[in-house]
This record gives sequence, structure tokens and C-alpha cells, in this order.
Amino acid sequence: MRLKFRKIILFFFIFSCLSIYSTAAIAKENAFLSKLKGDVDVFKPGKTKGLEGKTGMPLLIRDKVKTTGKDSSADISFPNGDVVRIMPDSSLEIKESDFKKKTSSVLLKLYAGKIFNVIRKFRKGSKYQIETNNAVAGVRGTIWSAETSEKGEDVFMVKEGKVAATNPEVAPEKEIIVSDLKKTVVKADKPPTVPIPLTPEEIAMFDILEDILQDMKEDIKDEIKEGIAEDILEQQFNP
Repeated sequence: MRLKFRKIILFFFIFSCLSIYSTAAIAKENAFLSKLKGDVDVFKPGKTKGLEGKTGMPLLIRDKVKTTGKDSSADISFPNGDVVRIMPDSSLEIKESDFKKKTSSVLLKLYAGKIFNVIRKFRKGSKYQIETNNAVAGVRGTIWSAETSEKGEDVFMVKEGKVAATNPEVAPEKEIIVSDLKKTVVKADKPPTVPIPLTPEEIAMFDILEDILQDMKEDIKDEIKEGIAEDILEQQFNP
């Protein structure tokens, strides 16, 4: 009897370990939630009732993340190190998420609210785009934000790098390039405005990303250390 009981306990232990390993493996290969605050829900395709967001929860194509309340926020981390910070009272859908060895393709739909994007390393041939109610913005830089409002206008602000914005319904051929410390506004019936400088207050908004940038610096340091260690081992075993 005792032996049978021990076998049952061992079975559940192994099953639990495999489940944890499987979840970790999925999260590593897909986008996943991190640094959650307040009320965060994940809506699966075709579902009207959301799942409570959890740190490490994998996110698949067509999943929607919604933050409710002024104190709510969530980060979406991608396999290549890119991060999206979803601000309070925002709704975001993952429409495309494909990561290969040298290139990646990401397409997000912002239905409401505001997000900040931190692109760790944008490689040639890759795509990173945000769709809003009126516009499509493609990244050519590193740190920028996208916001859509009930007033019928979208705002794209760039801290570092470049972002190309268009209004595909009005003037798809008119692409506006927004560079460092500038922004453009897109209304439903007009193409993006000529970029204008960010105000000091708008620039200060990006301070909210300091923890993400610090984490990226630490990750890069670890990668450099790992690379040096691999080089040393290779030299020792292949003189």
C-alpha cells in the first residue's frame, strides 16, 4: 500500500515538473506577460470573458491584452528582447508574432489607450508595426510610443530612432518619418502631420521605461560574458 502511495506521489511530482518545464519552454518561444500591475486580462480569440493575466503567461497570435483602471499596466516581452509596455485603460492585440534566427515580424493592433515600445535590436529584413484606429506606424528606431483616443486622433512620439507613419485609408502613399524627440498626429480624415518637437513634459513620459532599459543593459552584459566564455573554451579545446 505504501509503495503504491509513493508511486502516486512520484507520478504527480514528475507531472508537475513537466508542466512547469512545458510552460517555460512555451514562454521562451512566444511573447509573454511580465511586470503586471492592477487589473490585467487576456482575451483568447472568440472569447468575451478574459483570463486573469499572470507573469510569464504565453501570448499567442490574436490574443488581446486589456488593462483596466488608472493603476493598471503590463509588459509584453518578445523572444528577441523587445518589450511593449501597455499603459492604463488600454487594449492591444497581437496580430503577428514570428521570430526567426536573424529576422522577426511583429504586428500589433492598439484599440484603445497607449503603449511604449522598446526595440532592443532591429535587424534588416525585420518588421515591427503598430496599427491604430487611423494609422499604421513602422519602427525604424528603438524607443517610441503609440496612443489612440476617443477624440479620433492617434499620436506617435519618438524618443530615439525613427518611425514611419501613414494613414492608409486617406493617403497611403504619404509616409511621414518621425525622428528623435518628435511626434506626429494622425486624424481619421487626414494624413500624418509634419513632425513637431516633443515638449519637456512629453520627453519626461519616457522615464517610465527606465527599468526596461536597465534590464536590457544587464542582459547585454550577460550575453557579452557568455560570448567571451564560449570563445575561451573554444580556444582551449581547439588550439
